[in-house]
Amino acid sequence: MLDSGAFLTAAEVRKMAQVPELVFLNCCFIGQTGPEATETKKGVPYNRLAASISRELIQMGVRAVVAAGWAVRDDAALFFAPAFYEAMLGGETFGRALCSARQATWRRFPDCNTWGAYQAYGDPDFRLTKDTTATTPGERVAPEELLEQIDKIWKRAGSIDQESKWADTTRDVERAEAARADQLATLRELVGKVPAAWLERSDILVAVGEAYGELAEFSEAIIRLEQALDTGELDSKTTIRAADKLLNFSARVAETEKDESALRKVIGRLEALQSVGPTSDRHSLLGSAYKRLARVLAMIPANPTARIELQNALEHYKAAHTRNLRKELFDHYPVVNWLALAVVLNDLPSNLTELLRQAEQNAQERFVRDRSTKDAVFSAVAPADIAVVRALANRTFATKGKLRTDEIDNIVNLYTEAFRRAQATSRQRQSATGQLDTLEALLTQIGNADPLTTEALRMIRERL
Repeated sequence: MLDSGAFLTAAEVRKMAQVPELVFLNCCFIGQTGPEATETKKGVPYNRLAASISRELIQMGVRAVVAAGWAVRDDAALFFAPAFYEAMLGGETFGRALCSARQATWRRFPDCNTWGAYQAYGDPDFRLTKDTTATTPGERVAPEELLEQIDKIWKRAGSIDQESKWADTTRDVERAEAARADQLATLRELVGKVPAAWLERSDILVAVGEAYGELAEFSEAIIRLEQALDTGELDSKTTIRAADKLLNFSARVAETEKDESALRKVIGRLEALQSVGPTSDRHSLLGSAYKRLARVLAMIPANPTARIELQNALEHYKAAHTRNLRKELFDHYPVVNWLALAVVLNDLPSNLTELLRQAEQNAQERFVRDRSTKDAVFSAVAPADIAVVRALANRTFATKGKLRTDEIDNIVNLYTEAFRRAQATSRQRQSATGQLDTLEALLTQIGNADPLTTEALRMIRERL
């Protein structure tokens, strides 16, 4: 807590023009005497607080974090900090500097446990760099340094507009877009100033491609990932996961350009990969690609092929779920997508209610487990997506009245609360509302939904 009740969180650090490499959160109680407690009188769990903010900082690209896991005593804390900094400035690694500071503090203050309060997160071999002349993009001393900088960029890409995540004004949207443009410019500068030979390495091309993808520059991401597949290296670092990402980005671009041929090419390549080594995730990618194809085809009135391709999408999402069950796993993502398409095609399974219940439980469990990651928002919004599917299956939106109005309000509140809990960025919120837009379009063009139902989905989307 800072002055006037303000709090220092990862969001404040995220607003800095340059992400720090080392963060030391030295919290203490002024004038506290007696044995240290692990909690305050109000029951604040310091160890969890330290772990939470430290994880967020690491996700942003901070290399090393020190945070107090419980209240520390002033005199011991005042001794610990210089001991730690002197070791770091003397050239010690992060892990050894922290160890030596703990030992020195324990010897000096054996009557308190402040020496053990400091938790360490990050790279134990991190060192402070005294000579900063090699930090500009054109003066990299090794490809590994470039990879590290790219890693920082794409880890921050999902959170660069956090400061305006609840903003509704044009100015706030422009600020978020400016922040994303800055990240993109930084990435292009890095790539533009490295030796040409480095851009023939598969590991660098994959990292650059993933970073462009995180910044929603899908066309550039596709170019880099395709190059990564064609380096000719005997020890290529291009993974199957990178190939999956390439095809996912390609499907997004093809849908935007309404290019049926390109979408069918993506589907063919995904099916070829699936024939080599099938996975549940690739079944979901195929489901997504077929769904994009169906939406493009549905733009042509009375096109029977659109319904066929949407059925293919449903079958792949269902296959992803079936494959997960064989491995004794449950993933809400393919289940919710399968059931949403089942509503559109009027092909509801007999165990719909139980499937939705399991999906909701799984999403809640995943959010608790993954809430510090950038993908937590997708688990957070799943209960709202499930509420939409349930309402459509029960035809709650089809008749005017209090029940319909209350359900619309409930779903809007579910999405809003999910965005708040997951600290969703504007880009992530747009993704969630984009799913509603897709569902409305498919119901209108393929499912022959009644006007009241599609109006309800439109109202939810507009309110969000």
